[in-house]
Amino acid sequence: PLGEDGVTHLAFETVHRHKNGHDIPVEILLQHYVLKDDSTRFIATARDISARNRHNKALEMLSVASGDNALDSIATAVCIGLDVRWAGVGRLIGDNLVQVESFCQDGKLEANFQYSLINSPCEIVRDKCITTIIHSAVSQIFLKDELIVEMGAESYCGEPLYDEGGNISGILWGLHDEEKSGQEMIETLTLFKLAAKRASLELSKRLSEHSLAIKHQFNQALLNGASVGIVSMN
Repeated sequence: PLGEDGVTHLAFETVHRHKNGHDIPVEILLQHYVLKDDSTRFIATARDISARNRHNKALEMLSVASGDNALDSIATAVCIGLDVRWAGVGRLIGDNLVQVESFCQDGKLEANFQYSLINSPCEIVRDKCITTIIHSAVSQIFLKDELIVEMGAESYCGEPLYDEGGNISGILWGLHDEEKSGQEMIETLTLFKLAAKRASLELSKRLSEHSLAIKHQFNQALLNGASVGIVSMN
């Protein structure tokens, strides 16, 4: 028990209810003090661990992401870990289009789609190949980006994805409808970059498998239409 056998403090996790009605996971540190007059005091402090729990859950999702659902796990991990409303893993196609390979909204997977890079924050990521963070007013800055304006996005983060040759092949991005402070962005940046590395590997793997499938179909078509045998030498 606290205060006996040299035990001066205890730590445990529980749930507190915010005044607006929603529950908050907290870590309680309960400390026992003996004052000069031998009287005792118990002091308890509560720390919100919501961000830590989200971070740990996202890391767990990234660690087990594999197979056909790997990109889905990565997009969901970004949505949860960065505490953003929208997250997506996009593959560059053509000069100015992105095919979203996995899209997460409010922690749930939604239908994939295409969007234009022109006049979007993702265009900066593609052109400059750098991590791009916009803390606020993103829909006001990119007024010509109909998707972002329609979403009512306020903050944005984007990270380039690379293929095996070191060329940019896609973009990992997150969007939120509230402003994100610089401190919030910095605290989640390591997780975001880790997710981008996993996304790069999975996207490269998917593109490689797609390329092999097309090559196989092409060779099969040649064989089916040929009157003599064909030998393919790589």
